[in-house]
Amino acid sequence: MAIFQGLVDAQGHVIRRRGQFQVQHPAGGHWTIHFPGYNVQRAFVLATPWGPSEDMGATNIAVFVDYPKTDTLGLYLGPGVGGFSFRVET
Repeated sequence: MAIFQGLVDAQGHVIRRRGQFQVQHPAGGHWTIHFPGYNVQRAFVLATPWGPSEDMGATNIAVFVDYPKTDTLGLYLGPGVGGFSFRVET
């Protein structure tokens, strides 16, 4: 089992990390987290958004496998997001 954890700000900068992953947030698109070499299709995922003042759980979040890629998760965050944290267990 591999465990990944991350703390990401609103601009996509990784503040804290455990494990190797890449975060991308193209303008107007959803967030993606890429885990090179790992299949995350059946992973346990816990994700928590931050509000504008960095309070936890202030906005909505949805996490999904970014098909057909098996090593990438996608995230949709509600308006006014200030960042998010996540934990992934494969």
